[in-house]
Amino acid sequence: MVTIRAFQGVRPTPELAKVVASRPYDVMNRQEAKVEVKDNPHSFLHIIRSEIDLPDAVEAYDKKVYSKAKENFEDFIKGGTLIQDPVPYIYVYQQQMGDHVQTGIVACSSVQDYFADRIKKHEFTRPVKEQDRINHINTTGIHSGPVFLTYPDVEEIDAIVNETKAQQPTYDFVADDEIRHVLWVVKDELKISQLTELFKTR
Repeated sequence: MVTIRAFQGVRPTPELAKVVASRPYDVMNRQEAKVEVKDNPHSFLHIIRSEIDLPDAVEAYDKKVYSKAKENFEDFIKGGTLIQDPVPYIYVYQQQMGDHVQTGIVACSSVQDYFADRIKKHEFTRPVKEQDRINHINTTGIHSGPVFLTYPDVEEIDAIVNETKAQQPTYDFVADDEIRHVLWVVKDELKISQLTELFKTR
């Protein structure tokens, strides 16, 4: 029994989705990230690895890095690279690598559920990395990195997900690393309410 809720997602316009999409911030170093954004001003790395837009002398955890991330995020919004949904939605997101396909629900989860051990801890994160992301969130006002969680098989949840996947997706593209990304926006208030209740009661 856990709490999830819909949220007002901030996402790229469909025509820019492929160039905005980036690998996670923690799978490359600073120089590799710089190479990845070469000739791509729309890459999300400008927000999650904003030190690439500052002189190399600026340390990765300097306050200037988080301020630059906030500046870049606001520029993406102003320039129309990113848009925010007008009301809270839930999202169905699918990744495919080769023949392996994984599908999930994108929603907000409860910190209290985490502390109460209703969300099971699955890895140890280094304190310096935790503080880095805390600083990033506190400065930018956004949560820029999804946390992958699993949940038990629930037939009713699967039915809603499969029904959503039968519709036209908002995004469907293959990124430069050959990972296919497909996303559907769940706008139906009844489905959102059903999913919220199913997570709470199952």
